[in-house]
Amino acid sequence: MFSTLHFFGCTIVLFEGVPYFLSKTSLWDLIDQFKVTHIVLPPSILDDMEKKGYLPTERNSLSSLETIISAGSVVKPQNYDFVYNKVKKEILFYGGFGCTELMGFSAGHDPSLPVYRGELTAPCLGIDLQCLDEEGKPVIGEVGEMVIAKPFPSLVLGIWGDSDGSVFKEKYFSKFPGKFSVGDLVVVNPVTRGYIVCGRSDATLKPGGCRFGSSEIYNIVESFPEILDSICVSQYSKDLVERAVLFLKMKDGYYFSETLVNKIREKIGEELTVRHIPEIILETQDIPVNVNGKKMELIVKKIINNLPYNPENVINPECLEYFRNMPELQGF
Repeated sequence: MFSTLHFFGCTIVLFEGVPYFLSKTSLWDLIDQFKVTHIVLPPSILDDMEKKGYLPTERNSLSSLETIISAGSVVKPQNYDFVYNKVKKEILFYGGFGCTELMGFSAGHDPSLPVYRGELTAPCLGIDLQCLDEEGKPVIGEVGEMVIAKPFPSLVLGIWGDSDGSVFKEKYFSKFPGKFSVGDLVVVNPVTRGYIVCGRSDATLKPGGCRFGSSEIYNIVESFPEILDSICVSQYSKDLVERAVLFLKMKDGYYFSETLVNKIREKIGEELTVRHIPEIILETQDIPVNVNGKKMELIVKKIINNLPYNPENVINPECLEYFRNMPELQGF
């Protein structure tokens, strides 16, 4: 995607690794050294630099820097505050949103429009981006599913090994026939018409920009002899910070304990990475499932995020009460 910039006469600087490993100002030094004008940074890096206080110093002029783009996970309002208050005031900062299946951005910033904190100002050129409710109707001012409603040249055509296309159709087109489900929840601001991304609409988790499926967690957790079942979903703060929450159902004769929690954290860190470790691990008396025994992750996710949901496909709906208003999840 970025290689096309060469045709416009741009020089691309690629950096791999932690941008403040060598020193607290490594990133800002690099910008001055190579006279960088535009830089793309994930929100997780901005969050880290803000928390650690890794700010430009007096010897960092950043005079060449014109634009900072943030992408890779949800760009939060406080990321805007950090850039404009702590990095550079006279600069253009905006969030970009895309997906692997599109091989690029689907929404970002239109230079003719103002920048609003935490919003994508417009779809990218040629992208028919829509926000739909559960009935497939376009909605404004309420949470809906983000879809791409018309074909686009770089949009994925299929999945490797899916010879008849059935998996591809089920994953992306089953919910809204003829429209490509991106897999994220979004709100269209009724005043600015900007897009506010609220996080994943499916079972995929992406805390701190680390994207993984809940099954990766289950494969490890449910190998413990103490665990009968588990369910792992995302919770979002009012600033759209995402964290993973893991609920455990214990086998008869075993008890939930901090020792067990620490063993689970350590095992996930060993077999995956420390970024996969759920921030919160709690006990629950039961896990909601449908008639086929599938865990109803989206319903649990909606409950802990105070979103409306339809429990009609849950065969044990009484257990949904266990997830309501849990003290450990309040105030996030």
